[in-house]
Amino acid sequence: QVNSVDRSWPQEVAPEVAVGAKHYNQCASCHGANGEGGMGPQLSGQSSDMIAAKLTAYKNGETVGNMSNVMWGQASSMTAHDMQDIGDYVETL
Repeated sequence: QVNSVDRSWPQEVAPEVAVGAKHYNQCASCHGANGEGGMGPQLSGQSSDMIAAKLTAYKNGETVGNMSNVMWGQASSMTAHDMQDIGDYVETL
């Protein structure tokens, strides 16, 4: 007799991922609910550290891509912790 695991229940997520998901709501309108891209580039498949580094660059006024002027304003009020939480969430997409 084999015991099966019921995977229909929501699995627990790390607190930083849950917080990152809340922050990601503001990102979804351009990057897609699942990070698939849209007006902004696809984020799914990128590492947490890569997302945090890009957000840090935007916050510092650096040009990262052709939508940098939009992202400068988005990142301006984020803390380093916010950026890492968003990255942790995006890494799960």
